[in-house]
Amino acid sequence: MSGNNISLYLVYICIRNNINHLKHKDMIKINETIKEYKLKVGTKNGWKLINEELREIDEKTYSLITNTDTMKFFRRLGGSETVRRGYTCNGYTITKLSSISPDKTIKLIREYQFSTNLV
Repeated sequence: MSGNNISLYLVYICIRNNINHLKHKDMIKINETIKEYKLKVGTKNGWKLINEELREIDEKTYSLITNTDTMKFFRRLGGSETVRRGYTCNGYTITKLSSISPDKTIKLIREYQFSTNLV
């Protein structure tokens, strides 16, 4: 079995059996990829990649970033927040968060990848 197939198999097992003990902080790793884009001059929706960062975050930081109150706050400021959810070994959670600044010139895309330390 290749590494990708093993990961898909673990996600399948987690969902099928609803294993709650996998949520222990030492067993779940959350990798966050942050891509920062800037609006190209003279365009309405052309984005240029400025910075890309990969980091490992803990579950508390993840929950603070993806909290519905946090997203509502930034929407009230005039920004745009778009969420994509998916099935992971941590459950049905947010896997992608797109944010556009209130002045519509900067866009941040946060992608989350969950992995277990079982393999």
